[in-house]
Amino acid sequence: MTSRLLVRLAALAAVAVFGTTMAKIVPVFKSIRLRNCDDDDGYPNHFVWSKVTRPSTYVSLMSGDFLVTKPGNNNLKLVCEVFKCEDRDGAKCKPSVKLNFDQMCDMIKMKGKAWSPIFANFKPTIECPFIADTTYRMRNATIDTEAASKIIRLVSGVEKYYWKIKGTVIKNGRSELACIEYMVKVDQIEV
Repeated sequence: MTSRLLVRLAALAAVAVFGTTMAKIVPVFKSIRLRNCDDDDGYPNHFVWSKVTRPSTYVSLMSGDFLVTKPGNNNLKLVCEVFKCEDRDGAKCKPSVKLNFDQMCDMIKMKGKAWSPIFANFKPTIECPFIADTTYRMRNATIDTEAASKIIRLVSGVEKYYWKIKGTVIKNGRSELACIEYMVKVDQIEV
């Protein structure tokens, strides 16, 4: 018998004895919160309300109303600071990485990114320039877990921490229009 045939027979025997194939480890993203930043100094654009619900172990849904009073223009920058935190309160956090998206308006339109379903969920549709005196409504939005999984593969021990992402929207490199905080816990489960 060839070694390939032996491997197949062993796999079939394992399924017959244990009733399943070998388990696969996959990440589960548990959104904890989505809100205005703790240091919110009266940013002109902000969540009027927001909440995260988890109808099941594997699904997190985000909803909220985001009020735009100062619209900005097509020259918006998003600065994302990522912190690894020891607890869900975010009291003990250490900076991990800082990402600059110099063309936020292009980022909003991207498909297949972890954030794509969030921006796509807003009504009216979020696009640049934002519309002044408008409330953008998001209901039951999720992250793209497949795209997010590709990112976290690069992070060793991701499941040991809570991850806080602080996003600041900047207009023309100077004035801050909004500051949003998102907290997530990544668990690894067998399927």
